[in-house]
Amino acid sequence: MSPSTTFENISEVILEELNINKKLPLNQEVEITFNVEGSNELVFGCHMDKMFSGKIIKN
Repeated sequence: MSPSTTFENISEVILEELNINKKLPLNQEVEITFNVEGSNELVFGCHMDKMFSGKIIKN
């Protein structure tokens, strides 16, 4: 997964289930590597109580 941001208010991505909290520098790609076992869906979001959020769905 390589999220990046061009929006100043999204400064990090959080995957609580995997204890991942990664900073997203403006206009730079950031690689986040993880293994998913068990759950088919992971919820991710920003540091503002997931005001911006989404799901990663495992096939």
